[in-house]
Amino acid sequence: MVRRWIGPAQYLFIPLIVQNVPGYLPPPGDYDEFVQRRVYYDPDPVTNLDRSISSYFAEVSYGRASINARVSEPVVIDSVPADGNMTLAAIKAQPNSHPYEYLAVVYPANNLGEGSGMAHPGKIEFNPPRTPNRTKARSRFLFDAPTGTYAMEIMHNVTDIGDYYNGLNHPDGYDEMADSQAQHPSAYTKLEAGWLDSESVPRHTGGAENYALHALALPHPASAGRVAALKIQAQGSNRYLIIEARLRSDRWDGGFFATKAIPEARNITYPGIPAEGVLIMEFSPETDSWPRQQPGPWPPLERRAVLGVGQTFNHFDSSTTDPGVVDHRSGLGRQRSIAVRSQIAGGFVIDVTTDEAGRPPRVSVPLVLEFSSSHAGQVVSAADLVPKFTGDPQGPNAWVWRQSPNPGTEVDSGSTVTMQLRTGPRQ
Repeated sequence: MVRRWIGPAQYLFIPLIVQNVPGYLPPPGDYDEFVQRRVYYDPDPVTNLDRSISSYFAEVSYGRASINARVSEPVVIDSVPADGNMTLAAIKAQPNSHPYEYLAVVYPANNLGEGSGMAHPGKIEFNPPRTPNRTKARSRFLFDAPTGTYAMEIMHNVTDIGDYYNGLNHPDGYDEMADSQAQHPSAYTKLEAGWLDSESVPRHTGGAENYALHALALPHPASAGRVAALKIQAQGSNRYLIIEARLRSDRWDGGFFATKAIPEARNITYPGIPAEGVLIMEFSPETDSWPRQQPGPWPPLERRAVLGVGQTFNHFDSSTTDPGVVDHRSGLGRQRSIAVRSQIAGGFVIDVTTDEAGRPPRVSVPLVLEFSSSHAGQVVSAADLVPKFTGDPQGPNAWVWRQSPNPGTEVDSGSTVTMQLRTGPRQ
C-alpha cells in the first residue's frame, strides 16, 4: 500500500568498507565526508549546482518531504557473511541502527557487481533483539551512484511506490520511478506521495474546455487559474489519462553534467527530461494491468504522447474490447482530443474536446429516498448508474436519507449517485 511522505523520514546512512575480500576496492580517502556531501549538500565544483539527496527531495516535493539523516562512521567487514548479505551485515554491525526507520548501506567501489541500487521493505530482526526497534526498510547503493539511484531506492522505502520501467511504453525520462535519472516524478507519482493536492489535478467532465497547465518542475500549488495536471476518466473503466506540462525549468528536469569531486568517483550526466511539452500518460490499475516486459513490478503508467504547440492527440476510450469501435448499444465510447493551443510563462494552454457522437446515453436518476441501502443500490445499478453510499453506520438497517443528484435529473449513464444513509425510524 502506498504511503504519503509528508515531513521528515528518519534515515541512517552507513558507509561500508570491505577488507580481505577479493574484488572490493579501498574507499576514497574522504569516504565518510563524500557520503555526507551526497546526503546533505553536494555542490558541483564547477557549476555549484547542489546535487544532494536532500536538495532533490526538497525540490521535487515542493518542500513537503525531507530526510532527517545521519551518516554514521564507516562499518568495516572483513569477510563475506554466511548468508552473503553484506547489507544486513553492515546494518547489524552498526550498534545504533535500530532507532532509525530507514537504513541505507553505501557500498565502496568493487568489480563484483555488488551494491547496485536495491530497496527492501520490512522490519530488521536483530539477534539479540534491540529496543526500540523502529526499522521499517533498508536500501543500498554504490557511493558514487547518481542521485537518481539514491532517490529511487529511498522512494521505494518511504512510500512503497514501485518501479514503472516494466511497461512496454513506460514513462522513461519523465518519471524518477521509471529510469532513476533524478528527473521530477510525474504528477501521478506526486499525487501518490502526497506532494500534490488532488484539488490541483481536476477531472475533465466532458464537453469542450481549456486548461492552463503549470509546469510540474515549478513550485506548486499553481497560481490561480492554473492546474498542476488534468485527469480524463475513461468511460466504463478505471483507466484514465493524466496530462501535465514539462519544462526544463530546474536542474532536475533541465539536466546537467556533474563534475567529479574526487578522482575515484564517476563522471555522471543528469540528462533531464527528453523533451519539453505537454506529456500525456495513461493510468491502469493493477487489476487491469498493462502488458509487461517480463514478470515483475506492476507498471501503472504508459506514455502516450509529448505534444508541442499546435499538436493534437486523439484518444478513444470504449467499453468494448475493440478500442477502435464505438459500442453503440451502451454508448460508452468517446473520442477525446487534446490540443496544445499555446505556450505561456511556466506552462501550456490545452483545449480538451469530446466527440459528442460517442456520448453515453442520458438516463434519469431514480427516486431511492427511504429505500434500504441494498435495495437503493440495486435500483441505481439497474439504471446504469454507479451507487455510492455515505454516512455512518452503513449496516443492514440503513436507509437513504438524501440523494444527489435529485430524482428525475438527467445525467450520463455511468454517473455516480451519492446516497447518504441513516438508521432508525424513517420520518
